[in-house]
Amino acid sequence: MSERWEWLTDPLEPPYGPPQNRKLRQSPRIVLGFDGLEERDNRRWMETLVNANGAGLWHIPLVADGLDLVDPITAGATTIAVPTAHRRFQPGGNAILQGATPREHQVLWIDTVEADSITLQDPVNDDWPAGSSLTPTIGGKLVSAPVLPRFTGDAGAYSVSFRTDEPIDIAADFGDATYRGHPVFEHAIDW
Repeated sequence: MSERWEWLTDPLEPPYGPPQNRKLRQSPRIVLGFDGLEERDNRRWMETLVNANGAGLWHIPLVADGLDLVDPITAGATTIAVPTAHRRFQPGGNAILQGATPREHQVLWIDTVEADSITLQDPVNDDWPAGSSLTPTIGGKLVSAPVLPRFTGDAGAYSVSFRTDEPIDIAADFGDATYRGHPVFEHAIDW
């Protein structure tokens, strides 16, 4: 997975002194790229989704911010207890619950985000066991349709890129660095 941020700026070249950059977009546009290998039913499901939705709006998972559920979720629940610190869950945004296969999923609309939970606008439809994946999503479109190999066996490698349409707010400073809830030192990289 790759994530590239694109800022829109207007460089101003003064007659003397350093150049200045004026920002023209409040939040960066993000380009997310995924590479993978799918086979059998999952490859056919992916082909069907690409052909059906094509250039339409997609819910792109922000995989780096996803997490596995520790506790199961019952059908009808409107609150999910998960740590949200340093994850891009947004009020009014979306998240996706995913089971063991790509067909086992539900897109959720987020109402509020607390430090230790997410409140949903609508209840969860099904029971979700512990270990299911919860990932924030962002709306976007395909940069170009993936080219999938045909008639070369049942497995197919793919590479796909999405450009986000929704703005995503970022914090200027995430605070002190932590690892598994404990503070750690940050070292400058010495190449």
